[in-house]
Amino acid sequence: MSLTIGWFTTAEDTKAQDLFINTCKTIHNMGLDVKIAYLFCNRQKGEDLKTDRFLASVQDLGINLITDSSREFQKGLPPQTTGKETDFLPDWQQKYHTQVMEKISRYPIDIAFLVGYTPTVTAEFVKKYTTVQFRSALPNGPSGTWPTIIWQLIGTRSAESGATLHLLTEEDTDRGIPVTYCRYPIKKKEFSSFWHDLDRKMKSQSMAQLIATEGENLPLFNAVKETGEYLEIPLLILTIQDLTSGVISLNDQQVYCNGEPQLSECCLTHEVEDFLIKQEEDEQEEEEEVEEEELAEEGVETF
Repeated sequence: MSLTIGWFTTAEDTKAQDLFINTCKTIHNMGLDVKIAYLFCNRQKGEDLKTDRFLASVQDLGINLITDSSREFQKGLPPQTTGKETDFLPDWQQKYHTQVMEKISRYPIDIAFLVGYTPTVTAEFVKKYTTVQFRSALPNGPSGTWPTIIWQLIGTRSAESGATLHLLTEEDTDRGIPVTYCRYPIKKKEFSSFWHDLDRKMKSQSMAQLIATEGENLPLFNAVKETGEYLEIPLLILTIQDLTSGVISLNDQQVYCNGEPQLSECCLTHEVEDFLIKQEEDEQEEEEEVEEEELAEEGVETF
């Protein structure tokens, strides 16, 4: 079946931007019956140069672009409505997403995908739109932005990490129900030198000092980040593919697998690995075909 998606992002870093652009390209290359109705960004042009460039690239792809600055929205509210957060969703986010829903209402969608989207959506939003949120962590892994998650993994010396797509519910607009996920080890042999480097540096520095001095340039941080990014696009694509085929369906804030209620989250680690192997094989085949064509043009026979 066809699938129409609304994509939501804050686009505050290249990771969130690349996830969108590369997902769009892969959907097109695979010929999936998927339409991205729009990209919604809670930043507007002029707030950040990198975000501006990304928004321009979205328009170059011919995708509808909707922006509504959450920062400017907060500035326009009376001071008391942006006060200290409680156990309830901050008042500004309630009002802000009411405005967002008005802006996107003319574009019908099947699913709202939140990928690198920092505001917390409301129960009203989740009730109106089937909402899936992407997180760079295992289903029960750390919370926060992807850099915060990586630092938590390093700080707790975790053996593995992953990525998860969650179906948000009115009762839980943060994590909801895990739909699909993949996992990857970060203490395998290839990571040994990075962990040794961390141990050496921590003999003279605390974790807080290391974050301040090296930050994302820390080799271990980069190794975890790059490994995660390598697997995240396939996870997104395979989940979207399962949604279009009907293998996975999302109805009434419940997850179904082949028409039956899904009793546990679906691990796609092996499928992601197979996807990457096939992708590498296809790329190699393309390179060989291009090379043969170039040789043919030069009059060189190939056997």
